[in-house]
Amino acid sequence: MLKIPANRSAIGGLKWHEKLLFTSTTFSYQPQTLLYLFSDGIVDQPHPAFWP
Repeated sequence: MLKIPANRSAIGGLKWHEKLLFTSTTFSYQPQTLLYLFSDGIVDQPHPAFWP
């Protein structure tokens, strides 16, 4: 199993004006390989009370 570490930066929200750097990762795979993608999702969502 290949586990690729994530970047701890949201892609939106309150920091939309900052220049964010994300890691680009490439890897090889064979036909019939299963690929599972996960996201922490709600953890990075700002609370409505903090919206401008």
